[in-house]
Amino acid sequence: MDKREFLRQIPGVADLLDGADEVDIKTVTAPITLRELVAALCSWQPGWVTFLYRVRWAFVRVLGMTQEGIPQARAMRPEDAPMTPGDTSGVFPEIDAAEDRYWIAGASESHLAFWLIIAPYPDLLSDGSTRFTFTTLVRYNRWIGRVYYFIVRPFHHLIVGVLLRSVVRQATKRATQNAAETAESAANV
Repeated sequence: MDKREFLRQIPGVADLLDGADEVDIKTVTAPITLRELVAALCSWQPGWVTFLYRVRWAFVRVLGMTQEGIPQARAMRPEDAPMTPGDTSGVFPEIDAAEDRYWIAGASESHLAFWLIIAPYPDLLSDGSTRFTFTTLVRYNRWIGRVYYFIVRPFHHLIVGVLLRSVVRQATKRATQNAAETAESAANV
């Protein structure tokens, strides 16, 4: 199934796709659940990303826009992941979600609106891993949004790529540790 066709099955996403000026779809495979991926996303903010937020703070002022402070990720356990419509994550102000089906976060600013959509494909892979789409949609609200996104696009790709590799690495490490602990427990019985 085509990635866009898969995304169109999520409630409300077809309209977002049709109205998007930019669509970036990545896939990632990891031995985790949607909730675990969302918690990892909402918890992830290395120092260099905080630095980029600070640079953005100055940059948007040059463009005549504002930014309310520097977004801060907070450590989050999977059971605390924002999965209820209307929840916020600290980084993403608007959330819509359906447990094990999709997670949509977004924000609308004066220059553009964006949405982040994470959705697991319904079938587990043979090793028990899940394949996820990780989609960013952008709609320009004004011409300055196009200028802004043109400049930040390379950083978007950098951040998303590093984020996904980090999440997969952590999830794989955790899954390996859990399997070892399970095997050790079984051996002690």
